[in-house]
Amino acid sequence: MKDDLYNRIDEIKREIARLPEGSITKKNIKGKDYFYYRVSHHGKRVEKYVSFDDISELKKNINKRKSLEKELKKLMLKVPKDEYMQYVDSAFKGNTGVGEQPAFKGNTRVDEQPAFKGNTGAGEQPAFKGNTGVGEQPAFKGNTGVGEQPAFRANTGVGEQSAFRANTGVGEQSAFQANTGVDEQSAFKTNIRIGAQLASQIALVRKYKKRECISVLRDYIFGQYQDKVLIMYGLRRTGKTTMIRQILTELSPEEFEKAAFIQVTTSVTLDDVDADLRRLENNGYKYIFIDEVTLIGNFVEEAALFSDIYASSGMKIILSGTDSLGFAFTKEEQLYDRCILLHTTFIPYREFERVLGVRGIDEYIRYGGTMSIGGINYNIGHPFSIGHPFSDSNHAEEYIDTAIAKNIQHSLKSYQYGGHFRLLLDLFERGELTNVINRVVEKINHSFTREVVERTFKSHDIAVTAANLLRDKENSINIKEHMDLDRINAGIMKMLDILDKEDQSIDIEKGHMVQIKEYLELLDLIVDVNLESLPVVDRKGKVTIITQPGMRYAQAEAVVENVLLYSEFQDLSAKERKYILDRLISEISGRMMEEIVLLETMIARPDKKVFKLQFAVGEFDMVVYDPKELCCEIYEVKYSKQAVPEQYRHLDNEEKCNMTVHRYGDILGKYVIYRGEPTEQGDIKYLNVEEYLKSLGEN
Repeated sequence: MKDDLYNRIDEIKREIARLPEGSITKKNIKGKDYFYYRVSHHGKRVEKYVSFDDISELKKNINKRKSLEKELKKLMLKVPKDEYMQYVDSAFKGNTGVGEQPAFKGNTRVDEQPAFKGNTGAGEQPAFKGNTGVGEQPAFKGNTGVGEQPAFRANTGVGEQSAFRANTGVGEQSAFQANTGVDEQSAFKTNIRIGAQLASQIALVRKYKKRECISVLRDYIFGQYQDKVLIMYGLRRTGKTTMIRQILTELSPEEFEKAAFIQVTTSVTLDDVDADLRRLENNGYKYIFIDEVTLIGNFVEEAALFSDIYASSGMKIILSGTDSLGFAFTKEEQLYDRCILLHTTFIPYREFERVLGVRGIDEYIRYGGTMSIGGINYNIGHPFSIGHPFSDSNHAEEYIDTAIAKNIQHSLKSYQYGGHFRLLLDLFERGELTNVINRVVEKINHSFTREVVERTFKSHDIAVTAANLLRDKENSINIKEHMDLDRINAGIMKMLDILDKEDQSIDIEKGHMVQIKEYLELLDLIVDVNLESLPVVDRKGKVTIITQPGMRYAQAEAVVENVLLYSEFQDLSAKERKYILDRLISEISGRMMEEIVLLETMIARPDKKVFKLQFAVGEFDMVVYDPKELCCEIYEVKYSKQAVPEQYRHLDNEEKCNMTVHRYGDILGKYVIYRGEPTEQGDIKYLNVEEYLKSLGEN
């Protein structure tokens, strides 16, 4: 009878974890009724619009949860607390005779017969025969009724091989199959890898270098976290699956025997995963990695199952997937205070160089943003083939479509009650949402390109460029002899007109733009850096930075190349067009280098305020301000390998420096970050950009 009581308590807890909490409220606005789903987390109340079609189902599930909570309360009164906790503890131990670390839950019948002795289906060689380190004490005794259940390796000295692989003749057979004839795949409802199969899957990653953020995963796996799951999320090709495989190689042989990897597909339901997790739990498994978990249709609404039922019982649950927005919704709702987040989308330069073995800021500008074929050292030959996601604009747009636009749409479509569509619902219903998301990303990059063109070719700028090229010691060019600068200026003005018209042709409502940008921020794809001004301190702005530089470069390069093909530029010679193209590509790279330095400094120095500072004339490309100590550092970022006084004219300007000191405190250092070697000119320090970016990881 007690077992029936305990089983019912467990069953109720499992059901509650999968049902929505909170309540439904109704508001009458201008004579029309609107329904809202209300839920509170630690005193913070959140309300979200719910469509009329979803009200009935949501209300039914909320009421069911309340009913089950009442039943649970009554049942718990029948059980002494210490006795129930003893029951929970026994769920892991059972009467196995194995002591403190049992193989299975329940009664497994033990006698003196060694485990799997005799004909195991692996030929004439009995299990554990040979150099296993087991000695005379086999791993398990007697007929354990193993069936679907795996045996453990115990102290076999197998290392990272599977339990029955060492000198047993079992080869690739897993513990499920030895002496049972049961194929492990048939024992589970989902695609699960354990033992030898899992060891084979992770073998290749041993030679890969590890990302810095694996430390978050490591702390969770080997730390004392209880009642929490770990969520790994990021866009495609940012190293999630590779990190899972890498952390599996760090488990001891005993720990590895308790690890399982579940691959979710679109046909898998939460009931399937729940059933397999129960089976794994009953068999003593502790480290569970579930990949692409957001493909489960009702994941967001029922995600509390993983924390409330399994993590709370001592299992380490790692959830991963590319549907980052779905995880963000879950973090704010079902897993509000019961998850640890590990973001993988942002890949700083230092990791690009160290992990992939690709050196140079230019390579990072062109291809940075993904781990490509995660972890392979690319020192031999050129790393990026035509198939790289940012090798050209077509591949970049395909990546935006699949990794970003469809990611957002899938999250919004899959979430049943949250009303996250908001202003985007009409676009979704017309089948236009994916296209509009693509256009928003395009518009952000388009605006960047137009600003670069405008800044590069101001009315006087061509003449300045001509003078600079003439003074070039290594490759002096007098472009005035070969080009009509007035005609080129006129062509550039036409280019700006064309870009303006193209920008206006991307017809996106402001509300749609704002909401989609919110989601792009949740995906870690865009970050806003502050833009401050002096002497007018209340004039502030934002610089929107794409965290995957290769994506921005590919689209910007394509825009410039395409515009130069227009009829307005056909009067220019091939040499003139190439001059304009090279100049613009160089300026695009320079502007992107500024953004990379700003972004990585801001992320690496969260205790400081990092921003661009504009004056009536000129600007500091970066200011790093310490509001506690009232001091700052000022920087110029130049896409050049040469150190010339013109580069630090603003840093040396007495009026600008006095205004800066008055507003932000003492200036502790003046720096120019560029592509050349470190040097000094007076009180100005020149820093190599690659070395500077790598040093940020040391702070």
